[in-house]
Formats: sequence, structure tokens, C-alpha cells
Amino acid sequence: MTFAESRVAAHISPIGVVDPDTGRRFLNGGIRTPFTYPTMAVDTSNGPRRGTLYLVWADGRNADADIMFSHSTDGGQTWSSPVRINDDPMGNGKDQFFPWISVDSTNGNIVVMFYDRRNNSENLIVDVYTTRSTDGGATFEPNFQVNTESFNPMNVGAVFLDPLIGDYNGLVTYGNTAYPVWTDTRQGSQDIFGARVRFGP
Repeated sequence: MTFAESRVAAHISPIGVVDPDTGRRFLNGGIRTPFTYPTMAVDTSNGPRRGTLYLVWADGRNADADIMFSHSTDGGQTWSSPVRINDDPMGNGKDQFFPWISVDSTNGNIVVMFYDRRNNSENLIVDVYTTRSTDGGATFEPNFQVNTESFNPMNVGAVFLDPLIGDYNGLVTYGNTAYPVWTDTRQGSQDIFGARVRFGP
């Protein structure tokens, strides 16, 4: 087994604020964010963008956490300039984080899901949003909420002093239907929730 030379896909800006006592980075509500959790997917469809690599991550370059996107059409040798795909006002103090990406193998469409705090004035309560691109990431459709009830990540009882709500989400997309899964605390415990999201053609 051999590996190609490593290459820079994107320069990132850390998210969250630094705790002066521990040096760790946190988002509001005690969500630990030492990394930006990049996730990657490849187009395995028989469409015109077959083989394209797609990358998403959380990034703090705009004063709060945003979801950034980049792609490579040459096997990772070069990458497109990062673009912001959450469509709330830039720099509004609302965090988007823990993204996940999937490519529909039937048509090459891209779907991205992420945690989102745009609906909460205190930047604490979490929703789950998703968006889709049908043109290889040149444009993304308006973001929309997939969870039916917002949740507070700290709502897990006194047993957790430093709750971790699930750094990694899950997302499968097939036949214009996406199946996101995430950690959800609306019932006072850490539970796995999911949804079925049907897109148009």
C-alpha cells in the first residue's frame, strides 16, 4: 500500500472561544470544539461530475461558526476556494457546526446537514438544517430545518458536567431522498433522532 503526498485542501479558522483555565475551545452551552470536523464525500454516480471530491467543515473566519464547502475535480490535487453554505446573515453571532455531507449515487446531487442556532437569540438552542446542490456545489438551495422540535444540548441532567452531544452526525442520500441522523436532547437525554427528507427532481 502506498499513499500520495499530502496536500492542503483548505486553510481553516478555529471555531468557538478559548477557556482561559483549560485552553480548550467551546461553543456556547459547553460544546467542546477542538476541531472543525471536516467530512468528505465522492460522487460515485454515472453523471458528469463522477469522481469529484466534496469537503465540508465548520469554520470561524466570519466571527461565528459557519459551514464551508470546497471541491476537487482532480483527485485532491487542487481544491476550489471555500464557500459558505449556511444562508443566515453573515457574522450574526449564530453558530452552525458538526456538518455531514452525502452525494446521491443516482444523480450526483450533494446534500449537507448541520447543527444550527440561527433561531435562538442566545445562540444556545439547536436545530438541524440541511441544504442541497444539484450543480456540483456551484449553488446551494435555501437551507431548511428538518427537526420538529428545537433542543438544548445542556438538557441531559446533572450527571453530565461536560456534555458531548455527538461530534459526528450521519447522512445517507439516495434517489432524491436524504436520511439525516443526529444526537438530540429534547427528551432530557441523549437520543438518536432521524428524518426522511424528500427532494424534488
